[in-house]
Amino acid sequence: MQRKIYREPLGMFIKEVTLLLVFAVIIIFIRHKRRLRENPPKDDDSQQHIDMALSLGQGSEGEIDPDPKPASNETLAALEARGIKLDRALTEREADHLLGLFEPAGHRQLEILKHFKIPCPPEINKTEANYHIQTLFSDPANVDEWNQRPATSKVKQGILFMGGQPKPHLTQVEAQSMLVDYGMENPHRFLEWKHIDKLFLTVNDADTLDHYNTRKITWKRFFQLYDALKRSGFAASDISADSIHWQAKRSDLEQKSASDQDDCAA
Repeated sequence: MQRKIYREPLGMFIKEVTLLLVFAVIIIFIRHKRRLRENPPKDDDSQQHIDMALSLGQGSEGEIDPDPKPASNETLAALEARGIKLDRALTEREADHLLGLFEPAGHRQLEILKHFKIPCPPEINKTEANYHIQTLFSDPANVDEWNQRPATSKVKQGILFMGGQPKPHLTQVEAQSMLVDYGMENPHRFLEWKHIDKLFLTVNDADTLDHYNTRKITWKRFFQLYDALKRSGFAASDISADSIHWQAKRSDLEQKSASDQDDCAA
């Protein structure tokens, strides 16, 4: 009887200790998850990219802002949502470069890297590309090489669209200067060219081409489709990448139909 009386309190004590341990483990687990959410672990590669973004945000000696604007709460929230929360205040410029880690590199950035044969993955982000470009252009010889490169087909097309005629052996800087001069003479048409410039990139975007299961559209083909849409009543500002590709399919079907009729007539 005495043994039974002794064992019951001991059993209750063990149960209480066990429950306390379970609750303690649960609390520790919850706090650990919260810490991970607020300060996610960063591998060496991620930290390297963060340091890169911060160095770009701080600028070089000649670019240092004596009165930098602090990052907005909205920007900080966007960074935190992406797992970046630093234990110091950020400037707007630093925060922008940190957000650039989650944005794809721009078309011009990719052009620069391609020109200088800088190896980079297809998914290179905006900030990493910016870092490579800043390193490249810290050498005046590279700046001069970039400015003196031959005019691109895009700028030449812009000059033609504005009613000009590109001269032989034009450099990119000279061609851009010509295009701007034409734009000052005819601002309305220049605005249409700016729309075409962006539209052409969207039309030939890899995802767009994949969606329509088609090949890249050349400038010549693009303007044929663009002009056909305008003749059919489209306003220039209403012409989109989708309408260009639908017009391309319509044109291909019409050509195929005409070819089939010729075969039948023969």
